[in-house]
Amino acid sequence: EEYETFSSLSSLLESLPDLEDVANYRVEFETLAGLLHRMGVVIGVEHISKAYRSQYSPDVQLTGYLYSTLLTAFTLLPSYVLNGEEFYVSDTVLAQCRSLRSVFGETCQTLKRCFKSLQSYTLHQIRNDL
Repeated sequence: EEYETFSSLSSLLESLPDLEDVANYRVEFETLAGLLHRMGVVIGVEHISKAYRSQYSPDVQLTGYLYSTLLTAFTLLPSYVLNGEEFYVSDTVLAQCRSLRSVFGETCQTLKRCFKSLQSYTLHQIRNDL
């Protein structure tokens, strides 16, 4: 199962569209979020429970929530118009979006590098690198 998870993630990362295109590739980015979660479970990364979200909206899946967060980070503009009135996004929110874009991009690049020559016997080394 571990090798299959790493292999699936590796294949998806290699074929992943440009991160700036997140709005046009929902399925691919939701699949990536799901595989990243599964990989974390497989290698024993501590997870924070997201169960509280089901109280607000039981139909929301974690991958959909993560995709929406990425979509916001990659598409949020400094201002927007609502009902004819212009609103401005705070510098703090814009900085957090830039930070999330940067961390997500670096994570994808690191995983691509680690998985470049994935073989079943290299899992121990990859697990230690992560």
